[in-house]
Amino acid sequence: MAITKVSSGVISANAVTATLVAENVITSSEIATDGVGTLQIANDAVTSAKLDTNIDVAGTLDVTGILTADSNVVIAGNLTVNGTTVTNSATNTTIEDALIELGTGTSGTPANDAGIIIERGSAANAFMGFDESADKFIVATTTATGASTGDLTLTAAPLVTGALTASGLSYPTSDGSSAQVIQTDGSGNLSFGTVITGGAVVHNYTATGDGSTATFDTGINPQDEVNTWVHIDGVYQNKSEYSYNGTSITFTSAPDSGAAIDIISGTQSGFSTADSVLGVYSATTTDTATYDTGLSASTENNVNIFIEGVYQPKSTYTWSGSTITFDANTPTGLSLEVIASKTLTSGAVVTASITDSAVTTAKIANNAITSAKIVNNSITGADISATTNIVANTFTGALTGNVTGNVTGNVTGNVTGNVTGNVTGNVTGTIQTAAQPNITSVGNLTDLDVRGDTARIQIRTNIVNDTELYFWTRNSANTAIHQSSIKGIIDGGMAFGTNNTANADTTERLRISSTGLVGIGTNNPSTLLHLSAANDPIITLTDTGFGASADITGSNGNLRLNSQTATIFDMADSEVARIDSSGNLLVGKTSPNFDTVGAEMRADGRVIAVRNGDPMFVTRNGSDGSLINFRKDSSSVGSIGVVSSNNLKIHSTSSGHSGLSFGTGIVYATDNSGDATNNGTDLGSSSYTWKDIYLGGGAYIGGTGSANKLDDYEEGNWTVSLTPSVSGSITVNSTANTMHYTKVGRLVTITGRVNISSISSPTGGVRFNLPFTTSNTGQANSNYATFLIVTHGINTENTTQYVMAEAGNNTTQAEWREVTDNDDWPIFPATSLQGDGNEWFYIKGSFTTTQ
Repeated sequence: MAITKVSSGVISANAVTATLVAENVITSSEIATDGVGTLQIANDAVTSAKLDTNIDVAGTLDVTGILTADSNVVIAGNLTVNGTTVTNSATNTTIEDALIELGTGTSGTPANDAGIIIERGSAANAFMGFDESADKFIVATTTATGASTGDLTLTAAPLVTGALTASGLSYPTSDGSSAQVIQTDGSGNLSFGTVITGGAVVHNYTATGDGSTATFDTGINPQDEVNTWVHIDGVYQNKSEYSYNGTSITFTSAPDSGAAIDIISGTQSGFSTADSVLGVYSATTTDTATYDTGLSASTENNVNIFIEGVYQPKSTYTWSGSTITFDANTPTGLSLEVIASKTLTSGAVVTASITDSAVTTAKIANNAITSAKIVNNSITGADISATTNIVANTFTGALTGNVTGNVTGNVTGNVTGNVTGNVTGNVTGTIQTAAQPNITSVGNLTDLDVRGDTARIQIRTNIVNDTELYFWTRNSANTAIHQSSIKGIIDGGMAFGTNNTANADTTERLRISSTGLVGIGTNNPSTLLHLSAANDPIITLTDTGFGASADITGSNGNLRLNSQTATIFDMADSEVARIDSSGNLLVGKTSPNFDTVGAEMRADGRVIAVRNGDPMFVTRNGSDGSLINFRKDSSSVGSIGVVSSNNLKIHSTSSGHSGLSFGTGIVYATDNSGDATNNGTDLGSSSYTWKDIYLGGGAYIGGTGSANKLDDYEEGNWTVSLTPSVSGSITVNSTANTMHYTKVGRLVTITGRVNISSISSPTGGVRFNLPFTTSNTGQANSNYATFLIVTHGINTENTTQYVMAEAGNNTTQAEWREVTDNDDWPIFPATSLQGDGNEWFYIKGSFTTTQ
């Protein structure tokens, strides 16, 4: 019978070799799960042809070379790329993540521009992102690539968008008409509208209703519903039937389909609604003929009345005050609207309502304009034609404007414009314009004296070398005269003078030299600002808002600063130091305390320095000596200084006192001069001792030789064990197996007792362990050169037996020997132990250790 399948049970280990397997005969169905490991696969045996189309890698896939996938790669976990460049050559890339973070890991102040760069072939690349140098988002062109970093060179590029809202402003989405400008409704909505530059502008808007639309954009902002007249199918619409928002009108209900909408709006530059419209009255009619509108129109000619949108002729009603009376009772329940306008009165038409040069002689009847018809100061030179001649022997009134021609009579009013001709009469009024550049000559004047009732200005030009301008004032009784002056100095300077004595000449108070130096109290300033006074010149600075003053005084060559709160020193507009009201100097802080970083020199003599680091640096240049001296009253009590170039010394300077000097790896005792002393300073006293001293080395006592060095002191306990020297065992009671030792230098003293709880056929001697290794004493018998003196012994069955313990050189064990009358002390036999729990070893003795 033929064998069709072979199970794993009949295949020996390592029996299937390459020579026994035909090509392409083993498929995945013949391989047990986890049955093939790296040991079963020959080198380079797995090629792409041997791999299935889809391979799941459960563990870690380490690829030394390049991993190439000819089909799809699905990564169920996270993909981390630690290289420097990721290249994506896909035709289409989609990312599910709604947020993409650029510049991950950036810290501190950002320096790199961030965004998206679009490669555009031979044309400049495009950039959309954030420009760090400008701190703005930008759309630009650039020569940078995706590999560029830092501050990119960017050229702003055009941007096309749909509806745009920026900083709360909504921009229109389509262009307006020619000559229109963008305007706002005050609520953040921008639209195109017409600029009114002068005169009244009337606009007309028409539309057709569709039965559903209630809002229509007229393109015109009338500023107020009162400036509009709205008709639907020729019927006037009351103001209550619609409202305006910017350029849009909204009806309370949509006009019917096919209804003709006609809107007339009018605006006037410089002419508000309140200038022409008295008001609007709206009501629902009742069975009456009389209505009090509250609008005080002068006549019915200033009134327009509509009932249900139908205009009412003037012949159907009368008007009195604010009351309208119809010629018959009105039907009940109809819409009534009254629009009342103002009457133009004398002075109502002002220059802002008249276009320049609009009023000519052809527009005005002869002698039609009298002074009563013209508002004072309303006609300027621009309103009078250049060919108009005004001839009169006497012109009474104010002439405001430019006069081209000659004035041959007397001018008794005020002249505020330019006169380009000759004035042959007297000007007895006031020339009000501040500058008169066109007065070419007033003759030769030795003085110009302008006088009023209590004031006078005088220019003196006949003073030798100098020119003076004087200001005179008189009191109400017109008696005492006080004056001040400005003097032009011949050397190019200027002096200012005053007096405080009636009828006295001025005394110079301030001078500006020809080089710009300013002197107060001196006529020869030597600095940019030079103040001079006989007794302590003072500059006072007063803060009227705070109600306090500060003074700067020069006193006997000293500068004095006087403030009511604090004297503050600023650097680059920030405070760096101050002297507070208590006289404390504070540097880097604004109030005295012990924890804020800064420095203080307090008025009570204390100096405080606080810093996140070394708070004080003291440097002595050159020779050795003191860095800081300490004094009590007028006497020196101590010093911190330097010796031997770099050794710090701290010492008292009082007689017989001591100190310390810090050298390289050593601290010296010093005398009161800071000089090192030998064997002259105590550390503590019988009354004032030190608590503990911790030494990493030794202490030299009574001398400086090696024999005087105490390099160790130790106290402790150790667990003692007993062992027979030949065979068997000895068990020590665990509650009585600890002994104490004291080690001073190399001398070890031990004391204590141990109890034997049981034994097991011990033979030979009895030995016990020591806490330290014994030393080599150099004795002739090197095997037993160290001895322990046992002062008590072994208590066995109420019998005391005295023994001694002996230890050899360089060992950690001692052995008991019996005490006899001769020198040959035998080993204490382990066989003599009973092991009944009543045996005690009492030990006290000493030995020397190796160190």
